[in-house]
Amino acid sequence: MCIRANFQERIFNMKKVSLFALALTATASTWASAQAPVAVAAPGAVPVANPCPCPKAFQGFHLGGNVGYGVGYVKTTQSDGVPAGTNYFRNNLGVNGFDGGLNVGYTHRFGNFGLGLEGVFNWASSKGQTSNNVLGFVLTDKLQKRNSIQVRANLSYVICNLVAPKIILGWDNSEWQRTSTATTTSETVKVGSQKKRLNSFLFGAGVDFLLAKHVIAGIEWTGTAGATMKTGLINNNVAPANFALTAKPQYNKFALVVKFIY
Repeated sequence: MCIRANFQERIFNMKKVSLFALALTATASTWASAQAPVAVAAPGAVPVANPCPCPKAFQGFHLGGNVGYGVGYVKTTQSDGVPAGTNYFRNNLGVNGFDGGLNVGYTHRFGNFGLGLEGVFNWASSKGQTSNNVLGFVLTDKLQKRNSIQVRANLSYVICNLVAPKIILGWDNSEWQRTSTATTTSETVKVGSQKKRLNSFLFGAGVDFLLAKHVIAGIEWTGTAGATMKTGLINNNVAPANFALTAKPQYNKFALVVKFIY
């Protein structure tokens, strides 16, 4: 009888421990649904964190979007463009505005390291303007970034299958539009509007967070530099022949990113 009673008592105690472990596991989850649960190996054992149930988190094909704000400056020089050209002015033109778009790509895990290739397609309204006195009239130049196509590699390090800091390196092709007007004492003349696509070196950094098994959210900063834009005025009746603008954009973007990964 004593043996039977002890056996029943052990079963009862095991049931209590199992219920306690279940309750502890249910209350141990945090903001990420992929948070590692708490398990009990045996009655009375110290709880030990199990491996994350998403061992391949951050790996796979993804489709998502980004929304952000772009800020930067453009080094500009106006000159007449002749062999010993006269520089009428040099200054820095500030640009800023909305910048967002679509992300598509693939990431593969090598242990805790992730290597991804991604295409990003952005539409922007970042713009700025500058005005200068040139040969008796005021020349106003407006520059606007309209869109960009990016191909980039993302190198990340996955921590606890929940967080992945990353660095970004790649190539950027952006369309910039220049609109110029010349103002005299009697009238304002639209000199012209020109568009140029510029190739730039792309670099940046960010952090991705696993919100659910197939949902990633993150923040990132990217910058572009190295491109040179050269345009001439369309209406040479207003300005000297070959009057030209040279611009070197350096652009930064801060964005929130959401991706669905499979």
